[in-house]
Amino acid sequence: MTRKTVGKKHVIAPLISGFLCLLLIGCETDQQRSARVLFDGINFRTKAKSESKDRMSFAVTVPKPERNLQAARAAGSFEATTYCVQNFGTSDLEWFNGPDVDDAALQYKGSRLLLTGRCVLW
Repeated sequence: MTRKTVGKKHVIAPLISGFLCLLLIGCETDQQRSARVLFDGINFRTKAKSESKDRMSFAVTVPKPERNLQAARAAGSFEATTYCVQNFGTSDLEWFNGPDVDDAALQYKGSRLLLTGRCVLW
């Protein structure tokens, strides 16, 4: 082999590896789409975050709740339960501002529904 041939192999191998990685990333996106949980046929992109240094306290935001308020409440409750199970291994929650309050008592952060609570370990 000549020196030029060896140099080309060093360029082609990373390009092929990069292309294969991009293909895998595309497959992961398809899997995520098929794993979405729909509420009354709607995919809410909910987010749960810890409220403070106390990670057991959380806040869940649900975008565009006006599409279906009952489904948005269910999506927020599901996200809160998922947060507690993934972080603390419990599905027990104590709500401060939960999905079961009257419509007039619901809190919003901008246009997003805001639910707050705490994971409970017995």
